[in-house]
Amino acid sequence: MRRPYCIYKEKTQAGPVWYVKFWNAAAGKYRDSRSLRILAEGKRERRKEAEDKAVEIFAEWSKSHAAGGDILFLDYIKGFWAPDSPYVQERALVNKKPHSAFYLRFNADNIRLHIEPFDGFAGVTRAGLTSGHLRDWKLWAAKKGFSGRLINVCLQAMRVPIRYAFDREEIERDPFK
Repeated sequence: MRRPYCIYKEKTQAGPVWYVKFWNAAAGKYRDSRSLRILAEGKRERRKEAEDKAVEIFAEWSKSHAAGGDILFLDYIKGFWAPDSPYVQERALVNKKPHSAFYLRFNADNIRLHIEPFDGFAGVTRAGLTSGHLRDWKLWAAKKGFSGRLINVCLQAMRVPIRYAFDREEIERDPFK
């Protein structure tokens, strides 16, 4: 029986940090990595502490995933704009084009205030998102009185994470096309 998660170290500017990634049965590989925010230092590199934190995060992660093994759409886009997300880290460390803290907070706030209240995304997984869901959200937002600019900003806060997942082949189709 395969473990539902694995931990590993990744080099960061602060030093090696422990990460966890979770098994996706549908894809047949580990995906959805998260930083444990524990520096791998000392004789045993704080491995026991990392294991304990991974168990805790796995419990939270498994609650947010549907039976198919994919993360819920709202949970994915909320975590995507966190400062320690793989996308933000990749952009800063690999691409050398970090996002500002303001930009990350701006997108997270738009998700919290303008996307999360829409009931049509409840229970929708990242792979299950369709263009119909997005059109329903746009109609809902227009009825709420959102400006065209705000609707576009919110669409971008959703589009960037979904296209990132599509480019990484974590989902099979891009509903924004």
